[in-house]
Amino acid sequence: MTMTDTLAPPDHNNPPVDAYDAHAAHIDDLYTEAANWADGEDIANQDQADEVDQLIADFKAAIEAAKASRDDEKKPYAEKVKEIQERYYPLI
Repeated sequence: MTMTDTLAPPDHNNPPVDAYDAHAAHIDDLYTEAANWADGEDIANQDQADEVDQLIADFKAAIEAAKASRDDEKKPYAEKVKEIQERYYPLI
């Protein structure tokens, strides 16, 4: 069998998505949209006001999602620190 006879696994060209990178890209996109709204022009109508309200809600949701990912990522380390603290507590 030659190298060209083997099949590549599905999604072999798609590296795993890093949660931090995904959150950073999303928040950066929201920031770019917010910068477009911060051009000094007044909000002219209710539709524009609704869009800005939605942008604010999207920012809040993105920040909460990033916090949740951060907490998930640091959880094993926090548990290990707690274990070390408890082990050393009687000595100190």
